[in-house]
Amino acid sequence: MTTTERVMASPRRAARALLPWSAAVVVLGATAIPVAGHVSADTLPAGNARIVSSSVVSPRELLVEIAAEGMRERMTILLPGDRSRPRPVLYLLDGAGKSGPVQNSEWVTKGRAREFFADKNVIGVLPVNGAGTFFTDWQRTDPRLGRPRWETFLTRDLPPLIDRTFGGDGDNTVAGLSMGAQSAIALVARHPHLYSGAASFSGCPDVDHGPNPAYVYATAATAGGDATNMWGPVGSAAWRDHDPSNHLDALRGKNLFFSVGNGVLGPLDRNRVPGPGQSVAQSIVQSIVLEKAANACTTHFLQRLTSAGVGYRAQVTQVGTHSWNYWAQALRDAWPTISRGKLG
Repeated sequence: MTTTERVMASPRRAARALLPWSAAVVVLGATAIPVAGHVSADTLPAGNARIVSSSVVSPRELLVEIAAEGMRERMTILLPGDRSRPRPVLYLLDGAGKSGPVQNSEWVTKGRAREFFADKNVIGVLPVNGAGTFFTDWQRTDPRLGRPRWETFLTRDLPPLIDRTFGGDGDNTVAGLSMGAQSAIALVARHPHLYSGAASFSGCPDVDHGPNPAYVYATAATAGGDATNMWGPVGSAAWRDHDPSNHLDALRGKNLFFSVGNGVLGPLDRNRVPGPGQSVAQSIVQSIVLEKAANACTTHFLQRLTSAGVGYRAQVTQVGTHSWNYWAQALRDAWPTISRGKLG
């Protein structure tokens, strides 16, 4: 029986297990903040981001809503069992597979993130929304997606709030799948001071080379967005700036992990659960096509890293499709690399 199941099985034990979370405040160092129900901004530390509401899902999982300039987003926070001292933070980004309002990160609902973090001495921060946005700052307001400021939110506003509220120690890593994989590598390339490493699962880091802009447009379109509103016309300075292959020196010395399959069905494709409105056959075909494209793109990027003398670890498998069973396993495979030098 898991910890969560034990808590749910006994209300008396649940009350004890939730302390101090079930009390009115969480105390970390000198900071005390409410964690259940609506939170008054007056009770929160000064800074660019505020927790405006929070609920306890389990003794080690919170669902919080955070507001900053131009952003109001939900985050799942997965906490380490030992909170006696500050811990590193792993930001874990979804892909573009979701549409419409969602209640939790797909890393939680499909990627077995709770199980992964259960024995890790690291704080997990999992954005709930972001489909089609590439977790970047958009230049213009999009009719469907508005004007997201994800990059500013993730790199300027959120880390100080996470550190002072939940006990982060300033050592950050970012990982993601598919669209989120590109975002993870781009964030490290553009903000090397903030991250010690990154992991890409079935991603396409290059966005400004060959046919890859078409992939960016198609990905944004899955959420109804137009990538021209994100980085302007293809070939512009913003496209070049968000392509990690143009910032390879910034990746030097980072803990980098890349995982991708080759589109061949494997054991983890058994018992596939298709997405809404899809048949199993449609889901399989889509996952094969997408993974073949990710394989070509990842392989090309790894060649560029090798030519530049930038170190990394890669796992390019002989089977594997664009699907959650592979990404859940890839996160576990990435841990020895992205956790180097951490307390986990």
